Amino acid sequence: MLGAEVIETHFTLDTTKKGADHYHSIDAEMLKQLVADINIFQQMKGTEQACYNRSDRKYATQYRRGVFTVKQLKKGHIIRKEDLLFCRPTSQLKPEDLKWLDGRVIKKDIDVFTAIDKEMIEY
Repeated sequence: MLGAEVIETHFTLDTTKKGADHYHSIDAEMLKQLVADINIFQQMKGTEQACYNRSDRKYATQYRRGVFTVKQLKKGHIIRKEDLLFCRPTSQLKPEDLKWLDGRVIKKDIDVFTAIDKEMIEY
């Protein structure tokens, strides 16, 4: 339903009739229900634009998580997942950057609970 453009179904006037398709087809009442369910789902789904027009959208960045150190890291340290904490507030790097960060080397000493940014990391 999240991208379907066509819904195919078999239709019959009597689902109890003998034949290859009747037993797994829908009848008039089932078709009405299918259409009603699709319409309800469309309303529930809303629009993509509605997400971006929400009144609380201005606070979205405050609720995103950033990447912070859980301990002091020394220059030359190789970053591991265990060295990181994903919490608020947001920072330059996001939790989605974990794959990029894992195995990278620290350029300078970083204090505990400090937001990590790209300038602290060797490429």
